[in-house]
Amino acid sequence: MNLSFKKPKIPDNPSETIKDRLEEIEQATVSHAQKYLVRRWANFRDVGQKALIWLIVVMAISIGVIQQTKALDGFYKVSIPAVGGVYSEGVVGRAENFNPMFASSEAEATVSHLLFSGLLKYDASNNLTGDLASGWNADETGKVYTVTLRADARWQDGTPVRSDDVVYTVHTIQDPATRSPLESSWRGVSVQALDPTTVRFTLPSPFPPFPYSLTLGIIPQHILGDTPAYQLRTSSFNLQPTVGDGPFSFQEARAFQNHEEVKLVRNPGFYGGQAKPDRFVVEAYQNYDDMVDAFRNHEISAAGGLRPAELTSLKAQGVQRFNAPLQHATFAFFKTSQIELQDIHVRQALTLATDKTTLLKKLDNWFTPINLPLLKGQIGYNPALDVSSYNQVQAGALLDQAGWVKDASGVRHKDGKPLELNLVASSSDEYPIVAAELQRQWQSLGITIHTSLIKPSDFQQNVIIPHNYDILLYELAIGQDPDVFAYWHSSQAVEKGLNLSEYRSQRADEALEGGRTRINPTLRAAKYTAFLDQWVADDPAVALYQPGYGYAFRSSVSGFQAHTLVDPVDRFTNITDWTAENRQAIATH
Repeated sequence: MNLSFKKPKIPDNPSETIKDRLEEIEQATVSHAQKYLVRRWANFRDVGQKALIWLIVVMAISIGVIQQTKALDGFYKVSIPAVGGVYSEGVVGRAENFNPMFASSEAEATVSHLLFSGLLKYDASNNLTGDLASGWNADETGKVYTVTLRADARWQDGTPVRSDDVVYTVHTIQDPATRSPLESSWRGVSVQALDPTTVRFTLPSPFPPFPYSLTLGIIPQHILGDTPAYQLRTSSFNLQPTVGDGPFSFQEARAFQNHEEVKLVRNPGFYGGQAKPDRFVVEAYQNYDDMVDAFRNHEISAAGGLRPAELTSLKAQGVQRFNAPLQHATFAFFKTSQIELQDIHVRQALTLATDKTTLLKKLDNWFTPINLPLLKGQIGYNPALDVSSYNQVQAGALLDQAGWVKDASGVRHKDGKPLELNLVASSSDEYPIVAAELQRQWQSLGITIHTSLIKPSDFQQNVIIPHNYDILLYELAIGQDPDVFAYWHSSQAVEKGLNLSEYRSQRADEALEGGRTRINPTLRAAKYTAFLDQWVADDPAVALYQPGYGYAFRSSVSGFQAHTLVDPVDRFTNITDWTAENRQAIATH
């Protein structure tokens, strides 16, 4: 086999040939880069610019849509109250006895009112309406009242609320061994069960205000009936009332360093409809400032019984503040049996020298000035008598006329004796501010005013019962009915009596007696108008202002309605509508 190979041609100058070849490769690479990289990068840059523009447009549209959606949310979505959650309310006072026969502090009354229902209650206009009662009426004599119980009312253990429970409650209060502070209110009233759902009350004489007494909380006879009356005040039921008939049921009570906590849970069988919160927690603080601090620190969602200064200072986003007027009245009572105050000229001078406008400015104008012992809207109220009589010059002239003349130092004397009076007030609430302002105003007349501020715990025993004062700054619960017999009738002008001015007037007595026994509203009004005429003429006290119940709560809860309250616990008139939580919902337009 003949094998032959072609001999490769060897260039004359190999180094130049390699160099040329490398240049060709370099030119081809550059050309390729320009064609496939540079030109494509230019294309990509052109496309990227267009994409960026489109991206900006899309983002702008998206932002607009989001903003419009939010705006529409505000139009179509609303925050509405929801079922569930915990409503926590702070109040001041001890929490030791929740039995409605004994509850006295604000904290005790609050818990008692949520656990136990009365036969009647007040609506938002302070008219009496049925609670446990489905109806009631009085006979033509005005001495017999018949009450019918609703059939669906049950105790929280399932036992029906019956007439025997009502009879047991009243008889137990009337028993002196029970030592209930309500005993005097039910003295002389006979009560009997006509059938399981009908109760009859018989009074010794006509008494039109009687239905207002039927707001009393009823207690369960089948739970307490076997407990002797003398043991009821110390019964464990009072602190752990496991069976009630109100919108909430008792769960537990715990004591902490500066307050007690009472946990209540929703009563699913409440005849008035289920409350919305799962729980209602009452935080009972021993100290007012501790309660305010707890609210500021978001430890509680609401606070009750706030003073004017705190109502003003709690102005903040997310906090609702209200002052609900109370059917109460605050007076400066003149002890008319005191020698200097027996002189009507001195009493009139003090009244004329009282500048209520300036006084209420010290309380940030949260309260309303008054001039009478009856309030607007009550039977017998006379607007013609409801006028302010502030006149400092006339006040001085009356003192001159009474023989109390200023000496060189501006102090008034008579027969060498200075005109000195002791003003007594509680050291709590707004009273120190009011007392200081009254002292300033009256001393400008040349009267020496000594002010004594007494601890609330000592006030009843050391001041009210013995009538230990010359002038007393104090608040009275007037109520919805104008029966103020206990406060101004001569028979009550004794130690332990509530006629704190020790006011005695035959004409006023006759008017008060007639007003509380006349059935006809027109005749009642005439009697109370006559009482007002005499009261204004005699000046036994200075009517200062109608106080209110200060309440603050956060926007996360709702339900409190600021209307005139007969008593602070009447803030719970619409308790089944109160809520502890909110949720978002679509609004209907």
